[in-house]
Amino acid sequence: MRTNKKAQIRLAENIMVIIIFVFILVFGIAFFTVYQKQTSGTKHKEREEKAASSVLAKIMALPELKCLSSTGQEEVNCFDLYKVKVLNAENHTQPEFIDHFYDIMLESKVSLETLKSEIDEIFTIYENEPVVKHDTLTKKMPVFLYDPINEQKYYAILKLDYYYVR
Repeated sequence: MRTNKKAQIRLAENIMVIIIFVFILVFGIAFFTVYQKQTSGTKHKEREEKAASSVLAKIMALPELKCLSSTGQEEVNCFDLYKVKVLNAENHTQPEFIDHFYDIMLESKVSLETLKSEIDEIFTIYENEPVVKHDTLTKKMPVFLYDPINEQKYYAILKLDYYYVR
């Protein structure tokens, strides 16, 4: 009878150890899953931030927008007002226009808003919204808008709305 009780106690101990082990295992898997989901979300967000920054840098270097000083030198962070007006007047739904700039600007909207000046306008340089709405990442960059006829500079904000899939 005594060996029977010892066996029952050992069996109960083994069952308790197995239950505790399974509980720790389930808790560990749940914790690891939540951690992985957060980490992958953060990495995805960082990747999209880099992609949007890359698109913004490419836009800043576009010769179609760059302004030249009176000496013929390219100015940093400066767009030519009349070049911007021409791109603003283009029909952004034309496939040729979108195809020409797609490799640079991808699926995004690029606009230029003047600040506290006589112009006071918002120019849409490029607009290619995806068919299926994605998440949007907005980046802004201060730039100059140069009027070569009047030789005046205006402050403006270059705004990039970058569309991406989560």
